[in-house]
Amino acid sequence: MEARTGAIGHRNLTGYRFLQPGDAETSYVSVALDDIQPGGGIDPHYHTDVATFDHVYYVISGEIAVRLGDQEEQIVEDDTAIYCPSNVVHSIKNVGTSNAKVLRIGASATGDVKGKPVFL
Repeated sequence: MEARTGAIGHRNLTGYRFLQPGDAETSYVSVALDDIQPGGGIDPHYHTDVATFDHVYYVISGEIAVRLGDQEEQIVEDDTAIYCPSNVVHSIKNVGTSNAKVLRIGASATGDVKGKPVFL
């Protein structure tokens, strides 16, 4: 599986995509594994051009700071699922001292899970 780095708004993060729309296995879901270095993560953003685009981040290992909308930042650890509803600003950051592993799942009723992210 090819590693992906350097995506805008994805700091110190290496992603490995398992599924994306258009693959034989799926029409509506994207699944990737992110290996996030300390201090790295996904900057605050939301998605445009897609009416419904939900995310779930599942923390496999590490300490992750999560912010959803106007809520206060929370620190979560291993075996935590983070649900990010459509059109809500969200971000994650590795606040631990070692790499964190996070499973990133995106889904859209239209099959377009690549909606343009708008980074704040």
